[in-house]
Amino acid sequence: IITDYHLADIDGKNLLDRVKDLYPEVIRIAFSDRLPREYIVTAINRGTVHRFLLKPWSNDELRHIVQDICQQHTA
Repeated sequence: IITDYHLADIDGKNLLDRVKDLYPEVIRIAFSDRLPREYIVTAINRGTVHRFLLKPWSNDELRHIVQDICQQHTA
């Protein structure tokens, strides 16, 4: 799942926490431009997200991250 931390109807953190609880095998990638660094580090350390991107990101960067994750999980 790839999502922003700032969503209209649900907080991205709550969404990713719920996905982690219900489907722990699902890879979670988040992005934002307004989170404090400590928040990002905590999300990664707790396993809420596997990768975090800061806006704006490049499509090539995102594509490379997704490819790396897919290769790691098919090995």
